Amino acid sequence: MKEARVLEVRDSRALANHDPAYTDLGRRMRTEELLRCYPDISEDETAEIVSFLARGMHLDVGIVTANEQFKEKIATLRSEHAEAFRVKPLEGMIFLIVILTPLVLLSLLPHILGRT
Repeated sequence: MKEARVLEVRDSRALANHDPAYTDLGRRMRTEELLRCYPDISEDETAEIVSFLARGMHLDVGIVTANEQFKEKIATLRSEHAEAFRVKPLEGMIFLIVILTPLVLLSLLPHILGRT
């Protein structure tokens, strides 16, 4: 197991407690700091990066992934932790329901209003 080399290693439970260091800019900066040291970081720190890339705010994730300095490291992370980046079956079903329900209702609207 690799020893953490990043200063101020934070407890992952801080994410659940809305630690100010993990809000938007702080979380993005933390992820960039970890990526600079990757792969010489602990498993918990690697999990922080994966969590950010898979579930972070889209704009922040886009800013980090657009940085040329991290492209190869992110590609490696995504291939090594592919499961974390897959759409879960429940997420896919919810997406389909949210998209298809309004479309079906709109297509039925003329019949409901008697304008066939």
